Amino acid sequence: MNVCHKFIFWVVLTIFIILICSFTNEHAFAASIGNNYEQQIPIEGVQLPSVRIETELTVNEGDIIDVTAFATIDTQNGAQAFYYWYADKGNFQMHTSYPDYSTVKFQAPEYSCEVTIAAQVGDGLGYIATDRQTIIVGNGNQPPDDLPVEPGIPDLIIENPEAEPNLIQAGDTIVVRSRIRNIGTQISPSCKMGYYLSLNDSILDNSDIQLRSENVSILQVNSTHIHEFAVNTPQDIAFGTYYLIFQVDDQNTVVEKNEANNSATVRIEIREKPDLEFTNYSVPGTANADEMISVRVDIINSGSLSTSGSSKVGYYFSLNNSDWDSNDIYLNTSYLGDLIPGASQTFNREIRIPPAAKGNCSIIFYADHTNLIKESNEDNNILSVPILINPVNPGGQDLVVERAVLESPSLNAGEVFDVGYTMKNIGTEHMGSTKIGFYFSLNDQLDNEDLFKEERYVDGLDAGESIHYNNDRLSIPSNILPGEYYILFVADYKQTWLESNENNNILAIPVQVTAPDLKPVQFEIHPVDGIPILGKLDVIVSIKNVGNGISNRTEVDFFISDNDQYDADSDECISGDSIQLILPNSSFIFEDQFAIPRSISTGNKYLICLIDRYDSSKESNESNNIIYVPITILSQNNIPVLSANPDVSITKNQLYFLSTTFTDPDTDEQHTVAIDWGDGSILYYGQIDQITHSITGSHVFEEAGEYTVSLTIEDKHGDKSSNTFLATVKEPVPESINRTLTIEEDQTERFRLNANHPENNPLVYRIVKQGNKGLANIIDPDVGICQYEPYANVFGEDVFTFKVNDGKFDSNVAEVRITITPVNDLPLAKGVNLSTERNIPVPFNLSGFDVDNDIVFTIVKNPLKGQVQLIDSKVGSCKYTPDPNVSGNDSFSFQVSDGQSSSNIAVVYISIGCMKGDEDNDGEITAKDAVNTFHLSFKTSWSSNELCKSDYDGDGEVTAQDAVLIFWAYFEN
Repeated sequence: MNVCHKFIFWVVLTIFIILICSFTNEHAFAASIGNNYEQQIPIEGVQLPSVRIETELTVNEGDIIDVTAFATIDTQNGAQAFYYWYADKGNFQMHTSYPDYSTVKFQAPEYSCEVTIAAQVGDGLGYIATDRQTIIVGNGNQPPDDLPVEPGIPDLIIENPEAEPNLIQAGDTIVVRSRIRNIGTQISPSCKMGYYLSLNDSILDNSDIQLRSENVSILQVNSTHIHEFAVNTPQDIAFGTYYLIFQVDDQNTVVEKNEANNSATVRIEIREKPDLEFTNYSVPGTANADEMISVRVDIINSGSLSTSGSSKVGYYFSLNNSDWDSNDIYLNTSYLGDLIPGASQTFNREIRIPPAAKGNCSIIFYADHTNLIKESNEDNNILSVPILINPVNPGGQDLVVERAVLESPSLNAGEVFDVGYTMKNIGTEHMGSTKIGFYFSLNDQLDNEDLFKEERYVDGLDAGESIHYNNDRLSIPSNILPGEYYILFVADYKQTWLESNENNNILAIPVQVTAPDLKPVQFEIHPVDGIPILGKLDVIVSIKNVGNGISNRTEVDFFISDNDQYDADSDECISGDSIQLILPNSSFIFEDQFAIPRSISTGNKYLICLIDRYDSSKESNESNNIIYVPITILSQNNIPVLSANPDVSITKNQLYFLSTTFTDPDTDEQHTVAIDWGDGSILYYGQIDQITHSITGSHVFEEAGEYTVSLTIEDKHGDKSSNTFLATVKEPVPESINRTLTIEEDQTERFRLNANHPENNPLVYRIVKQGNKGLANIIDPDVGICQYEPYANVFGEDVFTFKVNDGKFDSNVAEVRITITPVNDLPLAKGVNLSTERNIPVPFNLSGFDVDNDIVFTIVKNPLKGQVQLIDSKVGSCKYTPDPNVSGNDSFSFQVSDGQSSSNIAVVYISIGCMKGDEDNDGEITAKDAVNTFHLSFKTSWSSNELCKSDYDGDGEVTAQDAVLIFWAYFEN
């Protein structure tokens, strides 16, 4: 194989495996939800069904919504839709408006999660369609284990009830499955689960038929128990729609929070049956013995339901021209396909006439000869057609059973055993295949009183040839009495062949039939001083087999009786279980614990132990299977309930103290409490104060991690309750400590930060977050010396945070809260610069500040070239008015006061502007001003006042041009 071929081979193989896995997964899902239709072999002309789920995709916790399956089926070919629903969480309820289950009500769980819903529709013709949908409940991600649990009472519900199949015929067996959940807030005691067939509706009433009852074990809070059992429907029930009712606690022995949610239903359909009958046939009128002939027969399904399964048509030969019986010779078979109502099938077959046949005989056609199909009429499945057989001379064949061996020479009644035997043709001619028959007989001769058991094929043998057969399985009749019997091995028991000697075909092997005898020899119960209703009773029974045969697997049951005599009608069965095989003269110790149901009345009673209630073992003495003990039934015991404990966080290697309480109305009881710390340490029994109902205990966790601590309290009756909490054990980490500090305004303070370590490890300090009113600095990070400097003139409350590290772990973040007390600050006065034009007053505000109080402005020294007016001394508003026609610089001084102290003295500088061209400063421009300016033009430098008045063109110097311009200004005015 070259590289290319190898590559193609592996690609094809991979695709094939993927397809196989896909097919397997799909059918695994179908099987898991309880729809196991017979087969899906295509029927020509039948349209495949389809289904689609429609519902709300997001719901709230606990909501009840409608879920609809839209199905398409081939109604023209007689298909009828049957719906089945499944959810991995939550619960389905019947929708009263849709009795066909095409629409149902779904109750979402009481917690957030994702729910997968599946719908299957079967069409009654062997086809199935499936659809799935995901619903988001709440936020979709909260697990049920996170739900809070409060002390209370149990509440049992049934989830996902299933029945497989749900399309059946009367008498069929149905596998029922369900999940029982305790949604209450207290442990549920054991009880009974009943399965009922409702003839009219989905409500349990007295007309319904109980199909089975099973035990339900004790259920913790939010725990579940899966039930799966087979139930048989009545043989004589009419066809139609029925309901299988699942009823938990059907004897009402458990007090529940909600007594109305104990049942669930599954709709089933009991269909009319098919009916196979013959319409035409063809058989020769005569034939010779040992001749091969051709036969034909037509079979029609005249019933109202399709056939399914691997049914067969049998061909038989009758030596006496009569209807079929067990002595007729089986010739051959043909497989019968699925037949819808009204369909027919033709069978052609070659068959060989038995060599021993002669005279008037019959060819018998037997429809469904293995009885796999339940029919409305089972009496029309046989067609006997006469045929005249010409005999042949006897041959030289002679078949004998040369040797036979039983698995054991001593067997119980009803026991299955293996046989081995050797067949030999001691004749002179070849002998074709035949059968050997096995009989159970009182003696070593075959007669009409013997009981036929089985038949087996024997291969053709040449003259002198032999063949040995091993491990053929037979059984001893179950109703036989102990004693000596024979197993008869009969060669060619239907006389298919003409042998040279017909008197040597039987070999008889003796067998001793034994019988067990189960006898309870010792019976103990605890407690012996009385047991309350719903209390746990421990029982020990010693059972001995005093017979001479091995007992079958059987059962032991316990009944409460008013007297020491067992009465099947009045005594109530409160528990039962199976027991193993017991050898002769051997014993078996049976131990069990069960609760006394609420239906039992108080007082002095008898507890009866009954062995082999249903006669599973055929015993030599059936009268010694009962033993009893007196028992006192007390009023119902109250289960002690532990208080809920919060989760805790603790440090490794530090002693942890547990303190909690419990409640129990039965104040006279003694209790024990077991504490499992969850770290693999020895179970610890806490200290209990029986008066105050307080519990204490202590423990040291040596490793960090999360541990589930479990507490279980038990009273003297064995009733107990438990709760758990999470202990988070942390590595030793440092601890930073808050502190407070008081300083004065503008004062820098050094101090030490506080922190501890459980193991006194070195610590390093650091600031996490600075405050708003100052700056903190760690001067020495190894010892925690810190310096805090408030901002200038700031007072009030400030907070900064810090933490420490031990080299591995940070501590918590601690606070340093600082109170900054105020001190009186001197007020501050600040000078300003003003400018104005000649003769123009100017308003302005003085500048002053005090961080503590309000201030008042005062003038210290007045100006020389004008007047200053203090308009508002609190805000410092002023107005400066220059003297007439003055210019140049002026100033005055002021200060502020806060009522306690005065500020510095500040100066206000004022610049009074001049009039351009008014050189003599008389308030007008004249020819004199032009002349004076001309004189100034001969200077090389000028004062600022001279430039202000005489530099008319603003070029920074006084020139003759300025004089001309001033004169021109005078001239224009």
